[in-house]
Amino acid sequence: MAVTYSGTVPAPWIAQAVFQFNPMNQRFQAFNMARPILVREQAGTMANIDRARTLPSLPTLIRSPGSAYKRGGITVSGTAYKCEGYGYEHQIPKEHEGMYRSLMQSQIVAGQTVLGELYTGLESRMAALLCSTTVWTGSALTTDCHAAPWDTAGSDVIGQVAAAKEKVRLGTGLEPNALITSYDQIENLKMKNTAIRALLSGIVVATPEDMSRFLAPILGLKYIIPVGAVYNSGNEGDAAPTLAQVWNQDYAMVCRVAETDDPSEPCVARTLIWEAMGPGTAAQFGVYSENQTKSTVVQGDLFIDELVVDKYCGHLLEIDPTS
Repeated sequence: MAVTYSGTVPAPWIAQAVFQFNPMNQRFQAFNMARPILVREQAGTMANIDRARTLPSLPTLIRSPGSAYKRGGITVSGTAYKCEGYGYEHQIPKEHEGMYRSLMQSQIVAGQTVLGELYTGLESRMAALLCSTTVWTGSALTTDCHAAPWDTAGSDVIGQVAAAKEKVRLGTGLEPNALITSYDQIENLKMKNTAIRALLSGIVVATPEDMSRFLAPILGLKYIIPVGAVYNSGNEGDAAPTLAQVWNQDYAMVCRVAETDDPSEPCVARTLIWEAMGPGTAAQFGVYSENQTKSTVVQGDLFIDELVVDKYCGHLLEIDPTS
């Protein structure tokens, strides 16, 4: 017999409590790499104003009285998007809810679990998007640094990043503002890299966030985005989890990330969120009672798409010698 349940009741208090839990504790960084934009339609086309027609040129602008002005225009292209629905739910048997009532708010814990599943999936898709060697190809978009990897003391990481910054500037006319790299590679730079260790001499660096704050000016960037989310790559029934890293350790990216919600701001990527399914927030939560299993079920949804806005706003570095 199929499982039956009563109708889902919106549960905004779960979302409120869950978002008080800081996802950064799990190093979820997708929204920092690709700042969200709310869209009214689930699917459509995101208009792009092409760089080729908006970059300044050097025409002779002198005009005589009565003569025509030099004239330009814009070329608009479009990128199709579709905000897919991603959902996960957590079952709480009534017996467990009663047994642990004095120790925890079961629905809040369930909501955190749901949010973790949704955000891990988003993080994984973002890692695949920004580490794509089919998108970032050719010397203008990617550099192979295997000969001087980031886990080797003498590697000129500062020079590698500077060269990547220049590739972005020459490709877009814009200065990149961020480095996306893994927690492990940040530890390599902190503990092993001779030049960076010398510049950090006397500075106490306790956490990846501390390292990011001190490393950014060394590299001439505004942001270091450390990625370190992990997931269970084993089977659900295994006695112990098999931990794996979401972000590919072989890659880092120097890029320009969006700093505002203004869609006209140039950047490497954006996430589009369908506002009809939770305006102003990335996730929507609900709760329903499942009579057959005598359970409360906490349910969460993301309606989202992840898009590269301009690949030339990013330069992909292959930094690990093991691949």
